[in-house]
Amino acid sequence: MSILKTFQYFNNLNLSASARSLSSTFSSGIIQNFNAEIANGGIVPGFKLAPVYKDRIAIQDCYGKLTYDNLFRAAKKFSIQLSEVLGGQKQKTISYLCKGDSTHVLVQWAIWMSGNIAVPLSPQHPPPLLEYFLEDSGTALVICDKKLVNILPNSCKENVQIIDFPVLLHAEAVFKSDSQAIRNNDNMDENVFEDLPDGKFYANSDALILYTSGTTSKPKGVVHGFKQLAFQIASLHTAWKYSCNDVLLHTLPLHHVHGQINSVAAGLAAGAMLRMLPNFNPTIIWSHLLGVEKGDHRRVNVLMGVPTMYTKLIDEFDKVLAKKVTQKEYIRNLLVTKMRLMISGSAPLPVPIYERWEEISGHKLLERYGMTEIGMAISNPYEPMNKRIPGFIGLPLPGVSIQIASIDPEKNITPLIILETPPPNLQINLSNYNYCLKVEEPSKNLFILRNEEKRHEPKCKITYMDNKSGKNQISGELLVRGSSVFNKYWNRPEQTKSEFTPDGWFKTGDTASFDGGIIKLLGRTSVDIIKSGGYKISALDVETLVLGHPNIADVAIVGMPDLTWGEKVVAIVELKNETSLTLKELQNWGLKFIPRYQLPTELFIVEKLPRNLMGKVNKKELCQKFVKNKRS
Repeated sequence: MSILKTFQYFNNLNLSASARSLSSTFSSGIIQNFNAEIANGGIVPGFKLAPVYKDRIAIQDCYGKLTYDNLFRAAKKFSIQLSEVLGGQKQKTISYLCKGDSTHVLVQWAIWMSGNIAVPLSPQHPPPLLEYFLEDSGTALVICDKKLVNILPNSCKENVQIIDFPVLLHAEAVFKSDSQAIRNNDNMDENVFEDLPDGKFYANSDALILYTSGTTSKPKGVVHGFKQLAFQIASLHTAWKYSCNDVLLHTLPLHHVHGQINSVAAGLAAGAMLRMLPNFNPTIIWSHLLGVEKGDHRRVNVLMGVPTMYTKLIDEFDKVLAKKVTQKEYIRNLLVTKMRLMISGSAPLPVPIYERWEEISGHKLLERYGMTEIGMAISNPYEPMNKRIPGFIGLPLPGVSIQIASIDPEKNITPLIILETPPPNLQINLSNYNYCLKVEEPSKNLFILRNEEKRHEPKCKITYMDNKSGKNQISGELLVRGSSVFNKYWNRPEQTKSEFTPDGWFKTGDTASFDGGIIKLLGRTSVDIIKSGGYKISALDVETLVLGHPNIADVAIVGMPDLTWGEKVVAIVELKNETSLTLKELQNWGLKFIPRYQLPTELFIVEKLPRNLMGKVNKKELCQKFVKNKRS
């Protein structure tokens, strides 16, 4: 945002001089208090920054706009109600079933303000899975949108106390005009944090339970403390340069790390604006990206998605938007100049999708690596963009250490290489977010925008354990350590212990390589590394190749048992409309690109490849299905 536009923004709000002065004095004072808490070992959750951002818009959704202050005050009122229901108890698990809009944030903040643990549920989950989550988490209370209560299984309605989402409270928080937002902020005072837990409480308390996707085993409740969340958010702010000038277009599920932390929590902690859509619709997404959606008063500049989303956006572009060369050039130029960051994650990004999106948008998608247990751990660089390499996931994020190791049949671990990036600074410095705290000549409505502090990414330290700075590829099991790694699995102490090495490294279950100074993910050790005829084959590499076939819309490569080869490479594909494909045709085409031993030796064609909400395929279930079908 330019200085001129900043002046215009605040002028349009028509702030009174007293309100502007209060903003400066109030903000500076509480930031100092927050940093003192942090210096003494406390944690300041992101929602406590909301009163600092005051009249800025936090969320725009189907209901309207909510300022940071209105959102904070509504959440605080609801937190008092929750505390009364629980008799003042803290660190109880509270589940909530809301749509993907501002109601989710309001409820979550209220749970945290009351000192309890948030367990987000999804309307997309079937009743048996909801029942499992509620029982496994030992939920003390369920907060539910009235329109979604029928989704809950009957057993839950009988055994767990259910509270309706406070619709009226939410309606009061949504404003229809900027002048109303200012009236709501006139009574700002320093008692806004009264009755909220202090920094020491949050430093030693659990915040969130997210359930794993269950692609390799039964879903487990992953517990993140406020401390882990603070480190994750600070790491992302450092690496991806979040700003209060950002407008994040949000369509991701809110029961996973990608939507929950990367988008919502990190965005709001930086004072950004979230434009939350009820679901993913490629036509509507394009209208926001191009700035033609009705009601957009600020242009979107950050998009986070999964590979399936980008595939659907490409399809929409080809069908509707790519009619003229001049139109294609206009769209590309617009996205290059207006979009700051586009991210893909939660599932491997096929190289053909990466390359096609760059052709359309001029953006190299930033691919990163994370898990429910560790948040984000590895990322391609924010800048320069030309160092983002398709098929690679980059280097450790700030505060994260990565180890690639070999594990023998007796499960003895031998480190091969360790990569470490210094931790982020948890101290709050709003100048990093281009936030205006200093008022110059209030009578003339002049504001000075503080210069953004240059935030260089910390340099990664690389240690070769065999003392060789070798140029050869190093492959092995991927292990992670750092302050952002989860606390524990909920009520599973033995399983928690088994997932860590004796010296504190979390075993991701993934295989990776360090090649040319960058990390490449080869896939899940159990399902994506196919051992065939003495070769170790990356299913992800073969998927990327096969997806380049002109007749194939989607693919999963799996290894199936074979008496001769140990495992054979099997392709399960979804074809494009009105096309066909035989195994021989696929093999003849593939021989132009990869060795024969990597080619699929069996082909199954399905109408639709099953993927979960985050675009992942449960390959174990898929293998079992096709093995069973062959036997029958």
